[in-house]
Amino acid sequence: MSEDQIIEDETATEATDAEVGSVLSRLRELKQEQTEATTKKLELPGFRGELLAEYAPLPWDIVRQLAMRGERGKRNPQIAPIVAADGLANAVQGFIYRDNTTGEETPVSIHGEPIERYDKALAQALGIEGETTREIVRAVFPDDFALVAHYGAFMEWQAERSDEDEADLIRAAKGDESIYPTSS
Repeated sequence: MSEDQIIEDETATEATDAEVGSVLSRLRELKQEQTEATTKKLELPGFRGELLAEYAPLPWDIVRQLAMRGERGKRNPQIAPIVAADGLANAVQGFIYRDNTTGEETPVSIHGEPIERYDKALAQALGIEGETTREIVRAVFPDDFALVAHYGAFMEWQAERSDEDEADLIRAAKGDESIYPTSS
């Protein structure tokens, strides 16, 4: 093998790395588009199906932080509702009133402004008490069991959605010439 061949191989490797970077960038763009367009509506317990919270997927760094907090606080019996409250507070996008007779859904608002967080506006609208976001989340639910179960349903949806998104992402990538060229 000559020295020229080694240089050619290094050049080829650099080109391959650039192509891989381009492919990865495109895959990340596709993933971001899917994440931004996906939300889940879940009924809030205790409201007879008339109040729903709409959630967006939690970013991985938040999921990891919540998992680490839960792991560190294993001996604290209150850690599960704390993690659940923090997770839901980070994921919520808004609240919806559903008329059970017509099925019509309308965003919950106060003074004409939609309520999009577990915050004092929601507390005021529902007539509950709480100073912090965590206290307000916990006050919305009838008890900590309902809160943790609701968070569990949200996380189950997020995990299922991730699996479905991965399959959709692969299908979308296969249809994208910049990722999977069909001609040589």
